[in-house]
Formats: sequence, C-alpha cells, structure tokens
Amino acid sequence: MDWFQGTITARPEAEEILLGFLLSRGFDQVEIENPGRFWASLQENSAAWDYLAGGLNDPAGFLRLRFFLSPDHPQLQAKQLAEDLAVLPGECPQINWKNMEISFEKVDDQNWLNAWRQYYQPIMVGERLLIQPGWLPQEPTERMVLRLEPGLAFGSGDHASTRLCLLALEKYLPPAARLADIGTGSGILAIAGVLLGAAEVVAVDSDSTALAVARQNCLDNDCAAEVRLLSGNLAEPLAGSFDFICANIVADPIMQLIPALNRYLLPGGYFLASGIIRERRDEVLAVLAAYDFTLVEEMSEGSWLALVVRL
Repeated sequence: MDWFQGTITARPEAEEILLGFLLSRGFDQVEIENPGRFWASLQENSAAWDYLAGGLNDPAGFLRLRFFLSPDHPQLQAKQLAEDLAVLPGECPQINWKNMEISFEKVDDQNWLNAWRQYYQPIMVGERLLIQPGWLPQEPTERMVLRLEPGLAFGSGDHASTRLCLLALEKYLPPAARLADIGTGSGILAIAGVLLGAAEVVAVDSDSTALAVARQNCLDNDCAAEVRLLSGNLAEPLAGSFDFICANIVADPIMQLIPALNRYLLPGGYFLASGIIRERRDEVLAVLAAYDFTLVEEMSEGSWLALVVRL
C-alpha cells in the first residue's frame, strides 16, 4: 500500500507546539528529527564520543516532523493541514517561524518501517523496564525486557507521553491488577502492565493496523494469554471492572472518555491520562474534578503531562 508522508520543517524551538498541533489533529505517529536536542544530548554525554560524522555537528539545524496521512482522501487532508498550519504563527508569535514549510511525498510501508529502525535504540525507563527493539541483539540486563516492533503503530517508548505512562505504571499499578489500555497502539503499555504484575489486560484500539502490531508484540513477549485485544472506540468495548485504566491519547478523546470511567473503574482505582500538552491541562483537570476524580500525581516531561487520578 502507498502512503503519503508529510514533513513540517521549522526552527527547533517550535517542536512542542508543532507536535501538539499534529497530535490534536489525530496524527499520533510522528517521527521527530531535532538537531538541537541531539546536540544537547551529546554535550551531556561528551565523554562517550570524540567524533561526529559530517552534518551532525550543527546544533542550529532545522527541526523536521514526519507523519503519515490517512490513505483515504490524503490530498484533502494535506490541503486542510497546510491551511491550518498557515495560521499557527499568528497564534504563537513567541516562536521564530521563519522558513517554516510543509511538504508531502508518496512512500510505501516498508520505507516507514526502515525509518523507525534507523533511529530506534534500547530505552531504559524507570527502575525496572528496558524497551528493546525486536530486531537488535539483546545485551545482558537485570531489567524486565519488553521487546517491541512498533511498525506503523504509535508507542515506541521514545515519546515523552509513553515514557510518563511507563513510569506511572511502574509506580502505581497494583499487584495482580486488571488493567485496561485505551488506544493501545503498539501494545507497549499493555505488555508493560503484564511485566509489572497485572493479572489481566484488556487493550483497545480503533485502528486495525495497530491491533495487528500489538498482537504480534504480545506474542513476542509471551503475554498473549494475559492481553485481550479489542477493536473499538475508547471505552465502548470494555466489560467488567478494572483496578487501573490508562489512556495515552490526546486531550479531547480523554475528556470524552472520562464520563464513562465510573462504570468500569473500581472504587479506589486509578486512571492514567497522558498525551496532554500543558495548554490543555486545566481543561482536562476540570472534567476529571466534575466526575469526582482526585489528583494523585501530575507528571511532566517538557510540555507533555500525565495525570494520575483516583476515584
């Protein structure tokens, strides 16, 4: 199948605003190339390197965000995106928008998979987890290893919202819990839940491609028996009660989900909402308060928030 890839090029300081712009429009599979952040990481770990290949030593290079359009009517979607992007500088004048542009090209699935594999490396999260790319050799470790092939689904462990979820699961998931993962994507949070002690996980996604990727990742991590994958929107496919419900999506669907949670969350149960940019924080907290949730912890990384709340 052919896909249309969009690329937004801008100054590095626009990363968080542009990523929020894309996520709020349903683009949750975004590849980020930010030379400024790459350079800062190198400076923090200067003892680990002494040579950079040509082109990598420019901390002032441009940010590039790459994403895929829906295969249904991509031209119309591209036109709407370009129009929406054109008004962003007026809404956020504090950012230098000089030379920002958006472009589109046709690619195939295999190119997208190869792009992931070029940049995806093992990631240590919290005290116990290691996210291991399925195609790389496994180094000895005492951590719990979560082998992952993200494919065309969101959830690699590299995005701040996913890392915050993993940290919250490690800290708050009760032993032998029944866990629901809304918008499971690659299945990373569902699998992490099993590794961290959940007895049963129900993972929901409306994207058939994501469910296929999650199913294979569950098989690769020997937890297919513990994870039940369901197709559907938000909480619609759920049945029964849960000790913990997580949703790593974005603010609007999270606020749509909140009114249904009382039907599924046990008294004292936790809800983890992630994928929220700071600008939407107060809106989400207001809806949570209206449905009697108490804030347990607000976790953050950059402009991204994860809210751990409890009934």
